Amino acid sequence: MKKRDDGKLAEGVRMAETLDTLGTKVDDLSARVDGLSTRVDGLSTRVDGLSTRVDGLSASVDKRFEQVDKRFEDVDKRIEDGFTAVAEQFAEQRAYTEFAYARLEKAMTGRLLEFEKAMTGRMLGLENAMTGRHERLENTMTGRFDRLDSKLDQALAILPVPRKRKRQ
Repeated sequence: MKKRDDGKLAEGVRMAETLDTLGTKVDDLSARVDGLSTRVDGLSTRVDGLSTRVDGLSASVDKRFEQVDKRFEDVDKRIEDGFTAVAEQFAEQRAYTEFAYARLEKAMTGRLLEFEKAMTGRMLGLENAMTGRHERLENTMTGRFDRLDSKLDQALAILPVPRKRKRQ
């Protein structure tokens, strides 16, 4: 029975030692938790500081994007205004070109009609002159051919008619 009593005693001693160690361990854990709590408080303060800086950066980025958007709007407006001005200049140039072409066409048509009249008059004069010369030439040639025919007729009348020879 002694053994049994010794076992209970040893078990009680171990429990007492465990309780003493447990108190020490709890105290150690409590100190560590306090240290962790202090570190978490420090980290929380740093996170709050970072959050404030991120909020500041976010506001700064938003402001910068607004500036960039405004700049792009200004550039787009200038480009659009430039295209509008160029289109207006093209329209003005086209209107002037059409006006100049119409004036040139009118002037050319008038001068072409004058040239045509002048050439028609000259051509009629040339045709009349050629017709008169042609008639004189025809009359002259007809008279000369008639004289040649009559001389040939006279010459033939004087000449004896050759006989045909018989072939041998």
